Amino acid sequence: AKGRIWKYDLLDGGNATLFYDNTVSGNSNDYFGGELAASDTHLFALKGMFWANGTELVSIEISTGNIVNTVPLAGGNWKGQTGLASTFVWYDGKLYVGAPDLNSRQGGVYVYDENLNLVTTILPPTGQTNPSTNLLEMGNSLAISDGNLYAGARYEKGSNGVNYAGAVYVFDLSDYSYSYKIVHPVPTESAQFGMNISADNGYLLVGAREEFNNGYNNAGGAYLY
Repeated sequence: AKGRIWKYDLLDGGNATLFYDNTVSGNSNDYFGGELAASDTHLFALKGMFWANGTELVSIEISTGNIVNTVPLAGGNWKGQTGLASTFVWYDGKLYVGAPDLNSRQGGVYVYDENLNLVTTILPPTGQTNPSTNLLEMGNSLAISDGNLYAGARYEKGSNGVNYAGAVYVFDLSDYSYSYKIVHPVPTESAQFGMNISADNGYLLVGAREEFNNGYNNAGGAYLY
């Protein structure tokens, strides 16, 4: 479980070459490369998972394949880890890192520049914590489109009182301010609306992977906005 990163050339039949091999000097449970994003010059990789002793954000120079920077993802407290990143998005010179375990699993989003300097931390608006479980896990999924950051919060309490219905929080990227929230249109127990999201060209697709549908538990569903 040390991890490797492979590079595929889509213009050459999908031929693969080994880009970074963490098995040479890495540690067990590094799970290196569990999440990735890239700028024109750097590849950003997640090192570690929630059952390991913390997670780190690693920057690799694409031209050389060398690690040039590493920063800890601090703030987590699920099973004793120091931070948990669930998804990376590179957009307009910034790296957005979902941190759903931040602040007792209310969640948040770290924003870094290309040199991995922390620009800001985006937190859920006050008063949004799930009162029955103290969980939101905002940042379990991320998407960016049309100047907005969309952050899934799969454990949001439903408007009808059911647990883990899920929601998506929307933030304005011009100043990282909270804009509004998209909730499950018909909240159901443990639907986890917002577990996965994708945004492009004015549309937002939201997955609810454990939604009860057509008489089946955990059948799942997807909603297009």
